[in-house]
Amino acid sequence: MEDHINENRRDLGPLEWIFSTKVNGNSDFIPNYGDLSSLNGDGLILKAVGKEQLKEIASEYMDLLESSSAIYERNGDYALGIFSSGWCRMMDAASRNLCNTNDNREALDSGKWLCHESCWKDASLRAMEEGIPSDIECSGGIHLYAVPVQACGKIVGAINFGYGDPPQDAAALGKLSQKYNIPVEQLRAGAQAYQSRPTYIIDFAKKRIQKVAVYLGYIIERWLAEQSLKESESRFRELFQNMSSCVAIYKAVDEGTDFEIVDFNKAGEKAEQISKEEVIGKRVTQVFPGVVDFGLFDVFKRVWKTGIMEMHPVSQYSDGRITGWRENVVFPLPSGELVALYNDVTNQKQVEETLRLSEEKFRTVFETANVGKSLTLPTGEINANQALCNMLGYSGEELSRKTWQEITPSEEIDAVEKQVAPLLRKEKRSVRFTKRYIHKNGSVIWGDVSVTMRYDSQGKPLHFITTIVDISEQRKAEEALRALKEDLEHQVAEKTRDLQMRIDELERFHTATIEREFRIKELRDEIDRLKNQFK
Repeated sequence: MEDHINENRRDLGPLEWIFSTKVNGNSDFIPNYGDLSSLNGDGLILKAVGKEQLKEIASEYMDLLESSSAIYERNGDYALGIFSSGWCRMMDAASRNLCNTNDNREALDSGKWLCHESCWKDASLRAMEEGIPSDIECSGGIHLYAVPVQACGKIVGAINFGYGDPPQDAAALGKLSQKYNIPVEQLRAGAQAYQSRPTYIIDFAKKRIQKVAVYLGYIIERWLAEQSLKESESRFRELFQNMSSCVAIYKAVDEGTDFEIVDFNKAGEKAEQISKEEVIGKRVTQVFPGVVDFGLFDVFKRVWKTGIMEMHPVSQYSDGRITGWRENVVFPLPSGELVALYNDVTNQKQVEETLRLSEEKFRTVFETANVGKSLTLPTGEINANQALCNMLGYSGEELSRKTWQEITPSEEIDAVEKQVAPLLRKEKRSVRFTKRYIHKNGSVIWGDVSVTMRYDSQGKPLHFITTIVDISEQRKAEEALRALKEDLEHQVAEKTRDLQMRIDELERFHTATIEREFRIKELRDEIDRLKNQFK
């Protein structure tokens, strides 16, 4: 009977650790130097999981071992540090004192924090670099088991725990005493106080920590996916709210017989002169009673049934409250909701109508003007009104097949090109000159020509706008006047010449008469002298 009892005790011995009271366990223990995870500025593991959940996850293996554990980020920052055993606390505190600094970051970088060096560089970093678990003897006399943490196909950190009995032989304790600056007796007391963990518990804990590493990776991946979704939603919301096009999202109600507004962006609020709060949760037929006559409601029903995107062409919407021109595209979402992406093109339609009326007015003036008008391309082709056709004797079709160069005397072409060149270069807004045109019958028509230039939206020359006034009769009158002037000038010249000859003759006669009178006087004076002499 006694042998049987002893055999049962041996079988139950390994289970004694599980049910024994563990005096050192305390995952909330904070060393004198503080919590190293406070240095973790932007670590993925700490952000994704959180300190409290990391503690709960670490308890999956630490409740079995109650030794020490650390969870590292990819760059070596601490996400969590746990020191449950008295041995690990003593060795860690002693190696921290070797750093001779109050700054934890300096201490971590000094290379003198022996427990950190073993825990991070020798075990965890090695596991991350090799991508497999690392099992080493640490500088503090026990062992470390580290497992890499993977998420989204990348290693993002490592998780480890310490295990094994501290040394108790004098030689090993002496080396630790010298290395850690701890008295041998204190080391021996710590080693003796350490409760030995059964091998099967350690092996089980190693399996647990590997599963914990996988679970951590799953949590991180889920968090990254959530963050990505949040960022996508944020980007979508920013795009949705700030895009220039109007967007409304609808869900079908009453088997697709009506549609309820579930979202509405700022551009839609502005275009429809209504706030988002006034439309959310209301039916489209209630908010926009003109939607059926507008034709968009039928598009909603078809897209909801077929799942195929449809465009609703530019149409005028009116419901008594608001009126305007809208251009819609309706497409389904995977959720079953409908999106109406549309633009308020009222201003554009007004501009188009104004332009149409302006063009119509211009065309009317162009066609009915009683002076010649043409739209002439820079290459020379002519679009002439009826007055110009009549002026030159051509039909509109005949003239449209000609260039302005063909109806201009060849000796004037260069001069005309020089006249209009400043318009092509945008140096002048208009030019005016006279030129000759060749009539269909070969005669010459004189024109008083005024030319402006029309440009396209890029500022490139589109066509010349030319006005031609027939001044042929005026030119004939001017020519007749010139001829008459020349004739009169000729007659005046002849009359002047004849008159000058008569004047010259009179002057000669006058001179001769004066000379004769003078001679008669001289003779009389001589006669009188002689008479007096003979008395």
